[in-house]
Amino acid sequence: MPRYFGEKVLLVLVFITIGIMVFRNQLLERELIIKPGEPGFELRLDTDAQDGGNTTAVWVDKDTFTWRCNLGTAYDYPFCGMQIWLSDNYLQGRDLSRFTTLDLWLEYKGNAQSFRVFFRNANPKYTKENEIRSTKFNMAELTVPGDHGHYDNIDLSHFRVADWWLQLYPLDMEDSITDFSNVSIIEIQSGTGLKSGEQNFQLRELKLVGLYFSVEQLYFAIIVGWAAILLVYLFARVRSLSQAVSKGKQKEAELSEINALLDARSRKLEEKTKTDPLTGAYNRTGIEDTLKKALLAWKQDQTSFALIMFDVDFFKRINDTRGHAIGDAVLKEISTIVSSHTRREDSFARWGGEEFILVCRNSSQAEAVDTAEKLRKIIAESRYAGDLKISASFGVAVIRENDSIEALFSRADIALYQAKNSGRNQVRFSE
Repeated sequence: MPRYFGEKVLLVLVFITIGIMVFRNQLLERELIIKPGEPGFELRLDTDAQDGGNTTAVWVDKDTFTWRCNLGTAYDYPFCGMQIWLSDNYLQGRDLSRFTTLDLWLEYKGNAQSFRVFFRNANPKYTKENEIRSTKFNMAELTVPGDHGHYDNIDLSHFRVADWWLQLYPLDMEDSITDFSNVSIIEIQSGTGLKSGEQNFQLRELKLVGLYFSVEQLYFAIIVGWAAILLVYLFARVRSLSQAVSKGKQKEAELSEINALLDARSRKLEEKTKTDPLTGAYNRTGIEDTLKKALLAWKQDQTSFALIMFDVDFFKRINDTRGHAIGDAVLKEISTIVSSHTRREDSFARWGGEEFILVCRNSSQAEAVDTAEKLRKIIAESRYAGDLKISASFGVAVIRENDSIEALFSRADIALYQAKNSGRNQVRFSE
C-alpha cells in the first residue's frame, strides 16, 4: 500500500458518510407515479352491477383517465370507480409497504362530499382464486377536492381495512390490519352515502413516496460498513509493515551478497586508478562501481543490463609487425570510436591488453546485440594509424534471474570465444 494512500481513502470515506447522512432522505427516497401516458398499468371501470345494482360507468377519455358514472337506485349502496391494475393477475401485485405517503391530483364534478381510495392487497391467507373481492380493501375516504384537486402527503398509516370487507372475510386480529405487501389493484371510487346522481372523475396523477429502506437500516449498514473498512485497513497496514520489514531484510542480504561478490576484485585492484592511462576508458577498478549499481538495480527493480566483451582481432600481429606504438594508437582510436557511438548511460572500460568491456544499463538482449553489431561494423570500416584495417570480435551476455557477476562475465567470455573461433569479426550472444 503506497504511503498515506490508506489515510486518503479513509478521509474520502468520511466525507462520503457525512454526505449520505446529510442527504439520506434524497438518497433513500423512491416514487411510484401513475398518470396518463405512464406505461405498465391496466385500467378498468367497476360498478355495483355485480351486486345487482344498475349503476353505469363509461370512459369519457381513457387516455386521460377520465370517466363518468350514473349511480342507480337498484342497490342500497350504489358505487362506481376506476381500477388501476398493477399486474395482469390480481393475485400477484407489488410490494408497496416501503411507501409512506400518497399524493393525489383528482378533478371531480358531482354531488358527493367524499370519495374513496382503495389499495387492494392479495395474500394467500385470505385471497381466493376466482374471487377478486377477496383482496383486502385497505381504504381511506377523502373529502372531495377543491378547485385545485390536489392532496399532498396523505399518510398511508391512516388507511384502514373496510368494515364491510371484514364482515365478508372475518380474520384474526393480527391479520385484520392494513397490509400493503402485495397490492394488485388501486381503485378510485365514489364516496359513501350517495343514492343517485352523475359522477365525473379525472385522475391527473397518483404518486406514492417512500424509502428504499429505513433510516435505521441505513445507519446500521454504515456501522457495519465502517467496521469492515477498518478491519480491512488494519489488516492492510499490518501486512504492509510486515512486507516493509521483510523487504528491508532482503535488501540488506542482497547488498551483503553484492559486496561479497565484488570485494575480491576490489581488493586486487585497489591500488590502480579508475582510468586507463592509455585509452582514457575505465579500467577494472573504474568499471566495478558501474557493475555494482547495475546489479543492485536488477535485483531491486528488475532493470536489465548487458555486458559486451570484445577484443581486437590479431592484435599481437600488429604489435609484432608495426610495433607497439602503432598498437597503442589503434587501442586509443578504438576507444574513441566506442565512446563516440554509445549512450551516455553505457560504461566503457579496457579490461586488459586489447580486451574491452561495455556495460549497457537498461538494455535488453536485442538492444545489446544491435549495439555490438554497430560497433563491430564501424571498427571494421574505419582506418587506423599507418592506414591499417582491423576488426574486432564481440561476445554479449544479458543478466538473468539469480545471476552473479562471475556468471555474467563467464557467459560473455564464452560468447567472445565462439565469435573468435568462428572466424572473428562477428558478434555472438551467450545463450
